[in-house]
Amino acid sequence: MGIRKKQILMLFVGLLLLILGVTTILLSSRNKPISETKESSAFTTQTENTEAKHTVNAETETTPLENETVSLETEENPLKETTGSIAFAQISDIPDNAVDITDSTKHIGRFLLTTEKNARLPYNVACSVGEDTISSLLPAGIDLSAVIPDFTYYGDKIMANGEEVISGITALDLRTPLELTLYGKDGSTKVITLTVESINTGLPSVSIVTADYQDITSKNDYASASFYMGGGNTKTCYYAMDDTDVLTITGGMKGRGNSSWKHPKKSYTIKLDDKAALLDMPASKDWALVANYEDYSLLRNYTAAYLGGLAGQKYIMKNRPVDAFLNGEYIGTYNLSEKIEIDENRVNITEFDANKEVSEVGYLMEFDAHVMEEFLPDGTVLPRDPNKWQQYGWKKTGGLFYNPETDETFFPIDIGGKWLTIKKPSTKNLTLEHGNYIYQKVTEAVFYLKSNNYENVSKRIDVESFVKWYLVEEYMNNGDSSMHSSVYMYLDADGKLALGPMWDFDRSSGNCDYWNYPRESVDDLYNSGAGWFKYLFHFKEARDILKVEWCKFVSQLDGLDNEIDQWADMISVSAKYNFEKWNILGTKVASNPDKIVELKTYEEQVDFLKNWLVNRKSGMDVFINSLN
Repeated sequence: MGIRKKQILMLFVGLLLLILGVTTILLSSRNKPISETKESSAFTTQTENTEAKHTVNAETETTPLENETVSLETEENPLKETTGSIAFAQISDIPDNAVDITDSTKHIGRFLLTTEKNARLPYNVACSVGEDTISSLLPAGIDLSAVIPDFTYYGDKIMANGEEVISGITALDLRTPLELTLYGKDGSTKVITLTVESINTGLPSVSIVTADYQDITSKNDYASASFYMGGGNTKTCYYAMDDTDVLTITGGMKGRGNSSWKHPKKSYTIKLDDKAALLDMPASKDWALVANYEDYSLLRNYTAAYLGGLAGQKYIMKNRPVDAFLNGEYIGTYNLSEKIEIDENRVNITEFDANKEVSEVGYLMEFDAHVMEEFLPDGTVLPRDPNKWQQYGWKKTGGLFYNPETDETFFPIDIGGKWLTIKKPSTKNLTLEHGNYIYQKVTEAVFYLKSNNYENVSKRIDVESFVKWYLVEEYMNNGDSSMHSSVYMYLDADGKLALGPMWDFDRSSGNCDYWNYPRESVDDLYNSGAGWFKYLFHFKEARDILKVEWCKFVSQLDGLDNEIDQWADMISVSAKYNFEKWNILGTKVASNPDKIVELKTYEEQVDFLKNWLVNRKSGMDVFINSLN
């Protein structure tokens, strides 16, 4: 066989090995969940400790592009030249594209950046090696001034700026693209450009690397992970981190969400090993990474938090837009958010103490009708019958149900057929006495809401908290506001039920095709039989509080469109990356109405949100001022 034919054959074999190697990496990235030991409690002593099973929660709607990503072949695509890189756990995971060496050979087999040689890297990365380029995209904030590559070279030597580049030894300044000159043994040369970029949108980056780079497939079990946070530009966003101020910390991450969990861009729950203050938010172990996949403005949750502040709500979960990476892959614009927890910096009510009476501690609850739904692997959602609780393997004590599969305690509400889950105390601390106390308090409140005695209602309900919560939910026309899910309520030691904190506004502000659609009336939640407000605002005293609070709230809305413009400017570059990763503008995802789908650009989505809220304000103003 001639030398030429032999070279071609060896090149073909090398490419085949590379393909097989990458396939092996993908197949080996399995989830290895961390086991969680659950302590028994008085309420669960009769319940077997059943291992939580993962069920995919999906809606029946389908989206033609929901499992596809954008083509990276357009000239303006900032991801085009950099996303071919691959993160890896071990160097042996990345095959070497070896070739036979002749006097003129100038060939790079692989070009790696490892955490062993580069301590500030959040993960190992195999750069994309092309005919005349080597490239990779990294999170923001990484110091590229002295990067030590690990590579294989088939030829004589590699030179940069007049000096030889030695694998595993030479430190390169990669803050700007660097020309590498490849030499063959015969003295021939070839110039290629090495471009290693930190994403530069102005937002900080959050990078998560799981143990062994495993996929996150469970909403029940945490995968152990390391977290990196850094970068951003203070001229773009106020919470950006200094170039020298990066954070690395360990913890765990799992999936989160109900219908949103089926989306390719997923949301996650984070639990850190130690408390940490993130992006100017107070220290905690508990955080959420929210995808905003259905919200093409990427701003509805951020806007809701701002409006909650204007309404004077007591507890508001802060959130910060970030660029997110998971196991080396850029996954889009996310909100890093405070998770709803009982904590002095979150929901500041009395924490659990086993030595205190049940009336002396605080409780956190969530309205969640999903407890009565079964999610099949094909995405089908089936209703569950509470009378068949034994068939489901549940436990029932009095009015309380316990599902060992999801580790949830819940009970029905006699308004709108809704269900309330007890979030805190957690199952390991929740006794039957605690459960019955909550059940009694909520049942009494519901009973008196349906009565004609406002005094008894105000003794059991923090009416002002309900009104302030209502204002933002009705103003933004949130699809979850009818107490279906993601509606939180807390009970402090004073014995009064209060609504909040608010959560989950993806399907709000004209972005939901099933709630109050298409009429989008300004009094739908006010009159809804599924919510509590139809009964609460039956009382003139509550209506009077509503009118006073609305007057204070609406007086602060005149500059809202300017605020939204500023937020959109802050994330505009990040949004460009996001919608090149997720090519969904102009397509329908889940409950997007036609008027949202018709808008093809990010700028149009932002304008829609602004105009919708401006129009909503005038309509609600007329309605609330008409109340007597």
